[in-house]
Formats: sequence, structure tokens, C-alpha cells
Amino acid sequence: MCLTTFMQTTLLYLGLMTFITDMLPGLGIMLAANDVPRIAQQFGLDSSIRVNMMSVIHSTTTAVNLSRSVAKAVGK
Repeated sequence: MCLTTFMQTTLLYLGLMTFITDMLPGLGIMLAANDVPRIAQQFGLDSSIRVNMMSVIHSTTTAVNLSRSVAKAVGK
């Protein structure tokens, strides 16, 4: 659980830092953070998190809205 949380947090920060210069790769990195528990589970690491489609949709919507907000703030 600690590894997946660490990896998710690291990818989110990396995505936010990348988003400042390149919007599309930054958004992709932030969306990839959502799949860390599922990928870790395929390699035998117990993440104790079941994939919920509504959670994926909510995370994607949140990332897109956050990206739009940051883009507006940087553009002003």
C-alpha cells in the first residue's frame, strides 16, 4: 500500500511540474498515476484496491478540470 501511494504521489507531482511546460504530457502523467494500483497488482503487489470504473471517470474528470484551471491561471 505504501509503495502504490508513493508512486501515485510522485507521478502526480511530476505531472504537475511537466504540465507547466507541456500540457499534454503532463496530463498523461497525471492520468497514469490513477493506474498505479492496478499495474502493481498485476506484478503481485497487494494494493487492496479494486478498480472501480466510476472512480476512473471521476479521476479523469478531475484531472481535466484541474488542467483547464491551471492553464487559465498560467495564461493570465
